[in-house]
Amino acid sequence: MNLKQGQEKLLPHLIEVSISLDKNGNCHKCCVNDLNQSNKATDFPVINQDFSGGRNTYVYAATTSGSRQALPNFPFDTVVKLNTIDKSMHATWSTGRRRFIGEPIFISKGKEEDDGYLLVVEYAVSTQRCYLVILDSKLIGQNNALVARFEVPRHLNFPLGFHGFWDPREQLEVDFPNTPLGSDGEGLGVDRLGCHLWRRLTASVIPRNSFCPRGRPRGTCMMPLGEAREDESHWERRVKNAESQWERRGNNAESHWERHGNNAESHWERHAKNAESHWERHGNNAESHWERRVKNAESQWERSGNNAESHWERHGNNAESHWERRGNNAESHWERHGNNVESHWERHAKNAESHWERHVNNAESQWERRVKNVESQWERQLKSLGCWAVH
Repeated sequence: MNLKQGQEKLLPHLIEVSISLDKNGNCHKCCVNDLNQSNKATDFPVINQDFSGGRNTYVYAATTSGSRQALPNFPFDTVVKLNTIDKSMHATWSTGRRRFIGEPIFISKGKEEDDGYLLVVEYAVSTQRCYLVILDSKLIGQNNALVARFEVPRHLNFPLGFHGFWDPREQLEVDFPNTPLGSDGEGLGVDRLGCHLWRRLTASVIPRNSFCPRGRPRGTCMMPLGEAREDESHWERRVKNAESQWERRGNNAESHWERHGNNAESHWERHAKNAESHWERHGNNAESHWERRVKNAESQWERSGNNAESHWERHGNNAESHWERRGNNAESHWERHGNNVESHWERHAKNAESHWERHVNNAESQWERRVKNVESQWERQLKSLGCWAVH
């Protein structure tokens, strides 16, 4: 019934079948329409039986609130009151958290269609107990709709999904208080009401073991009142069997816990011994581990020291040879530089001497040429005057 999203049309829902008959009793027209417009799963419809065969207005059914993430469609947890005139959801009443309901049963108490009570079997998952819930059908949807909630004895727990009906025979006239009753049954004054309800519940509502495979009653399967009284010895035997069963279960539980205690003690003793041997081995392993680590560390530092000494010795030797080579190179450099300077100045001096020698020679030849030119100039002037120059 809990389908995947988008398959809501496959969920059970209520339909309305309208049949029109002619004066001869033949079917003139038949219409089938959806009764509820919501897409929530709805089942176990019930009406006021006084209006059966006529045009009724209200239908009561079990549905789901849709608030659960897991199993959102079933089991049911809400009673819905539907209006067949406008196809609307008139009102709803929901149980508490993790509580589910079965088929509602309508009990008429007046002339109006919705004047009555609804009997609903409620199952609490947390306590695994059943409760008989009585609702005022007129007040469905209001806070005071709950009239009473009775705890069902554990051996009378109702399976979810079973059908039943209310048998009005030998029904006592019981007036409920005008004020709404609490949900725990405390201070309700239900001595007369409670005894009668439980007697009627045992006699008329609780189904016997003669159910067909689908869970529906086969013929008259409800327990009449006389048979219920005769069946007291049956319940006495069931109670005695249950007591003996619980005694055997108690004895078995005691022997089980004794064996469990002995096994637990031996288990913890073995565990303690294993733990001690484990920690002893762990301690020995840890000591040998740290001894090996210390030895490895010592040998490592010794090797590191030796390597450092040889490193610095090689470094010192390399530095000494390096500076010796640098000294020799510097000395040979300055020697070559000195020789080059001396040869440079020697060449410079020689060049200067040859320069001045050439300069003096040029000057002497220049003055000699100038004297010769002056002498030739005066000779030409004397010749022009007719004189002879005697030397």
